[in-house]
Amino acid sequence: MAGKNTVARLLGQHKAAILRDLDVNRVLPRLIKNEVITQSEERQILESGGRKVQCEVFLDILSKKGVGAFHEFCASLEESSPHLLTGFLLENPEAISDEKGPTKALQLGFELALKERDHALRQLQQVKTERDSALASLDNLEGKNKTPR
Repeated sequence: MAGKNTVARLLGQHKAAILRDLDVNRVLPRLIKNEVITQSEERQILESGGRKVQCEVFLDILSKKGVGAFHEFCASLEESSPHLLTGFLLENPEAISDEKGPTKALQLGFELALKERDHALRQLQQVKTERDSALASLDNLEGKNKTPR
């Protein structure tokens, strides 16, 4: 079972990306609606300063909430910042499951993460192929230029 320590560790591992990319204003409404974040915590987050400081306060609060809250956070990331969810899932898919098993949202998120990874790998392969073709063309041109007339 993944507990609060696992959630805190996972959030800590991805803190730099979260601080860089997360807009707490886009995830808070869902978390408040689903009673993950209280009105008091929302005020604490929003009154804490700039966007980066708000993210730090948010992460501090979320890391103390446990797995259920983390699942809700991941579900909200599907809509607002799917690349952050991809990072969580690709590095540690077992760390965010609990004894009930992953939620449907997390399963879909994991599938999305795998599709994104596969797409990126295909793009990388295509770029390598194009690069190799361009290099071969350059070598061919150099060979023609060196031929005496």
